[in-house]
Amino acid sequence: MTKFVIRFKCVVELGGDPILDEFSARILRSIEERRSIVASSRILGIPYANIWKTISRIEKLAGGPVLIARRGGRGGGGAKLTALGKKLLQLYEEGIRLLESAGLSASLHPITNKPHLSIAYSSDPLLDKIVERLSQNGCLVRGFCIGSGLSLAMLSLEEVDTACIHLYDPSTRSYNEPYLERFWLGDRVMRLGGYERQLVMACGDRVKEEVLGDILEGLLVGRLRLANRNRGSGTRIYLDHILREAGRKIGAEPRQVRGYEREHYTHEEVARSISSGNADVGLVLRHVAEEYDLRWIHATWERYEYYALKSRARNEGIRRLEEILKSSWLKEILSSTLGYREIS
Repeated sequence: MTKFVIRFKCVVELGGDPILDEFSARILRSIEERRSIVASSRILGIPYANIWKTISRIEKLAGGPVLIARRGGRGGGGAKLTALGKKLLQLYEEGIRLLESAGLSASLHPITNKPHLSIAYSSDPLLDKIVERLSQNGCLVRGFCIGSGLSLAMLSLEEVDTACIHLYDPSTRSYNEPYLERFWLGDRVMRLGGYERQLVMACGDRVKEEVLGDILEGLLVGRLRLANRNRGSGTRIYLDHILREAGRKIGAEPRQVRGYEREHYTHEEVARSISSGNADVGLVLRHVAEEYDLRWIHATWERYEYYALKSRARNEGIRRLEEILKSSWLKEILSSTLGYREIS
């Protein structure tokens, strides 16, 4: 006879709004233990951008910051909970203890499940939607938001099934394929699909420049402050390229730029820094600049592509991902999302 089980879920609420549940509590607990959002993303298998979205939702509902984050750079980055964040986590864990003391089970989603698909990737809002669709179809995905370069390194070491990249090669003026050879992946991977994304220079309120060349000059002479991406990301590589080209004309180096060493791991982080006034400009996706209502100047269209190991071609998760990348669902999203288009 089938044994039926009743399970209970612990939720911390404020004014009827759910603030903390098992998913968000695991995120807060991991950040507090590891003092790192990046490490928590890797351990939990939750995309870095999704962690920030969860934190933002909690803070909006709770009415205050739950996290103190120090961005990366020469001194490294880190994160820890505020007093409010610790209080919310304490309330949740007290609720769990009460359930357990009553002999009731509270955990519904253990984090030790083996993923059907592991992805190393560079930050992309559309990828988040693809992962969500995979999850809705019963595919357990573990993601590592670590930038294009490190994603290829993980794929080369066969630590993940798939890498999602957008790496510009100045010598060939092309994307991605030259880097496959550099990481000994040329004959070991298959291309599942991809799309093009519009990169723009997002500008804060005090920026008066109207063309990209003037923005780059303003950065190189110290007139403007940059919100930079992390080392190894495709956006950082392209920005370094156009800064070097502009710098040759005036005898300046990218490392002279104010804010160059301060790293941000997602396009959303860059836009948030500009919107808050902590930086003047930053290279981001047009889609993100529009979301944050930032003025922008066109920079380029880039290729964002998905590659998987041939040795794992029979992996069910890879097959499902390839189906989505070739689906009419994705084509409709590409046609209706600002700053995205099919590869021509």
